[in-house]
Amino acid sequence: MKTRRSEPAHPMHGGGWIDLLRLVRPETPPALRDRCLPGTASTAGTAPRRAAADAPGGRRGRRRRLLPLVASAALIALAAILVPARMPRVAAAAALLETAVGALQDVEAIVITQIIDDGTGQDPDRTFAGMFPAWRFISRAGLGSRFETGGVTEIYDARDRQIATFDADSGTVELSGIDATLMRPMMLARTRVHENLDVLRLRAGRDRRSVRDSTVIRDGRRIRVLSGTDEHGRPVLAEIDAQTGRVLRTESWFPVLPADEAGAPIVLLRAVTVCDYPDPGTLDPALFHAIPPAATTVIRLSPEDRAVRQCMTNMRTLAVLVHAFAQRNGDRLPDSLDALAPYAERPIAFYVSSEWPGSTTGLTVESRLDSHGEARLDTLDWTDAVLFACALPDGRIVRCYADSRVEVHSGLAADPP
Repeated sequence: MKTRRSEPAHPMHGGGWIDLLRLVRPETPPALRDRCLPGTASTAGTAPRRAAADAPGGRRGRRRRLLPLVASAALIALAAILVPARMPRVAAAAALLETAVGALQDVEAIVITQIIDDGTGQDPDRTFAGMFPAWRFISRAGLGSRFETGGVTEIYDARDRQIATFDADSGTVELSGIDATLMRPMMLARTRVHENLDVLRLRAGRDRRSVRDSTVIRDGRRIRVLSGTDEHGRPVLAEIDAQTGRVLRTESWFPVLPADEAGAPIVLLRAVTVCDYPDPGTLDPALFHAIPPAATTVIRLSPEDRAVRQCMTNMRTLAVLVHAFAQRNGDRLPDSLDALAPYAERPIAFYVSSEWPGSTTGLTVESRLDSHGEARLDTLDWTDAVLFACALPDGRIVRCYADSRVEVHSGLAADPP
């Protein structure tokens, strides 16, 4: 009986020679392997040749040494293509922030409006309603500036070189002379616009990758949107006109401490500032008169007295922050002023110094927190424990106590330390 001989399958199809390979063991004599696999040479002598190729001087050894060098060269070439494309954009963002800061000081007329909300565009929770009224800053070169908020208006009259604080409820104006060349930049620096630009500018200077840059088209204008975070990780954003370099809008977040609930969680609210640049001729010069028509009482202060008042206000704010810190840290006192930063609406540096043009010297708040050692706030005698102090040019001392009381002393040895 004849058996049918099957044709060998193609080696790539999993039959024939491939199947036969599985039957051929390594110990099979080379001659037998050559007969079983026609066209396949014996590999008995390949081991020495493979070892020679793998040697450092061999073909494969040279390839292994060259592979890391080739890979490094490829990465360098890729970086040379990508990095230059990224750097001009990053450098342009940093330069634009510098331009925007300068444009704020040089602009002839500007109106800045700020509102506070919870980030949804609506009014904040009623717990905080009225705590942060909207404010408006108006400035016109050669005439002056005014800062309006909650019924209190601060007016800088560039023509008479005076600054006035007008309380609409009482009709009282506190008036003092001032250096006209410094007041306008100083008032402008108090706005969050300047502060937010500075945060992004410093971020871009230290690590340009930390500032994100994008472009949008709005009302036919090309607007650069620069965003990043402040030192506490809170978002900061600025929108700048790409053509003029003028800032149009900024956003930042700040903490709020509920005053009626001890240990209540910190709430973050958003401050949105919008900048307009009107025709200077549309701003009424009467806006910048130091004594408004509605004023009924005028109190004249020296620049030093005004600086002292600002210093006392700063101390009270810092005392409130100390209490907020203690409430959330087991009545423990903070180790330094920097520990108060997460609870502050503005940077701590804003409260530490009182620089008023025309004053004899800047007043610096000195922290006395470290003098209490490991004492806790609830163990202090609040009427005697001094948290902060400030030396006045005339030798008097301003002290802030643990109960947030601020007093001015003559500075004599008999006074409390």
